[in-house]
Amino acid sequence: MWCIYERQNIVTLGNDTSNRLESSWKQLKDVVDPFMTLDECVAAMMCYQTQMEDWFLAQAFKRSAVQHANYDDKMNHVANVVSEYACGLIETQYDFAVKRAAYSYNEDLSGLFVV
Repeated sequence: MWCIYERQNIVTLGNDTSNRLESSWKQLKDVVDPFMTLDECVAAMMCYQTQMEDWFLAQAFKRSAVQHANYDDKMNHVANVVSEYACGLIETQYDFAVKRAAYSYNEDLSGLFVV
């Protein structure tokens, strides 16, 4: 076993695994102790999973308040829901739909109007 001889002087700082998946579980290693019983270990992992799910959901659905001087209440609500780029696209269409304009129309048939 020549590889054991070469690895004797390697500094591992407590992490002596070369498995990427196992080495990425550093936070879980901080929560779980090698001397825990099985039920304590499962409870600690479930607690850690719940904390990570709560953190992820908080990051995913983080509420931010966007206030723009030119927006009315409806556009401020849209600005808080979509990205700034999408809000700019919606704003041009919203302004076109909401603002007053002069239209001419004809009633060709009864109840059928042509603008």
